[in-house]
This record gives sequence, structure tokens and C-alpha cells, in this order.
Amino acid sequence: MKREVPQQSSSEAGFTLVEVLIAIVILVFGLVAVTNLLVIAGSSSMAANAGTAVAALASQQMETLKALPFSSPGLNTTGAPAGVIPAPGFSISSIVPTPGYSQMNIQVPGAAGAVDIVWQITPVVGQAQLKHIELVAEARGPLMGARTQARYTVFRACTGPIMAAGQCPAGQLPCCPQAP
Repeated sequence: MKREVPQQSSSEAGFTLVEVLIAIVILVFGLVAVTNLLVIAGSSSMAANAGTAVAALASQQMETLKALPFSSPGLNTTGAPAGVIPAPGFSISSIVPTPGYSQMNIQVPGAAGAVDIVWQITPVVGQAQLKHIELVAEARGPLMGARTQARYTVFRACTGPIMAAGQCPAGQLPCCPQAP
């Protein structure tokens, strides 16, 4: 007896090489899109982390400046030229040091890296008991700069007794400068 081998129908033949290549191309495009999404998410997360560190350090430095006694050398300035603090959107690294301008650089472990902080203290014209403090901080890096900038501004007032004839009243230290 002779055995017959059943013939396979064309519907059970499987995938052709062309179908497999098309599926691979579609899969590659999908993986490229997902990879790009992951890169953008990582960059945004790094900038947000650095922005948080910058805001915390800027706030800490502003609180340090506000806590100084009004007559301390850190708050005594001869007046800074206008335009030392950069306008929003400009990087601190483009500033050239000038009189009346102070800066510090802090290395932060983690994603923030280096943080530049710049501040300017200027007396208010005609108000010897009032000073204006402006502070800008940003993370240094290729994708950071203006994306991580924190800006603070405050007026600092002297609330103690006012100096008379160049001297403080007896037993009352510190005292505020006399108005011009």
C-alpha cells in the first residue's frame, strides 16, 4: 500500500520574506520614536532637578544677604553700574565682573553640577536706610542656562535708631545711617 502525503494549502504557507522585512521596518520606526521620547524625558528631568537645586541655593544666598546687619561690609556698596544683572533669558556666564557685583560658584553633587550665583546690592537714591538686593542664579551646562534661572529681588530697610551727628545714640548699636 502506498501512502499519500497530504498537500499543504496556500493559506498555511507562513510569512514571506517581504512581510517580515516590512514588520521589522515598522518596529524600528516605533523603537526610534520611543527612544527619542526617553531622551527628551531624561533631559527635561535633568533640567528640572537642576532648577530645583538652583532655586534652593538662590533662596539660601538671598536669606544670607538679608540676615546680614544693615551696616555690615557685605551690604555696604558704592553703587553698581546699571545693567550688571542680566535680563531674563540671558546667561550669567556672559557677564564680565564689574564693581558693585558679587558672584559665587557652587559645585552641587548630582545633575545640577555647577551653579553660578550673581548678586548686586545698590543703595536707593535719597534713602540712606534702604538698599535694593537683586540676585540671579543658574546652573552651568549645555542644556541648562536660562532653563534653570532663579531670580530674586528685595528691598532691605534699616529699622534701628538713626545716626545723629555721625554717631549712634548712647548704648543703641547698631544704628541706621542718616538720610542725606
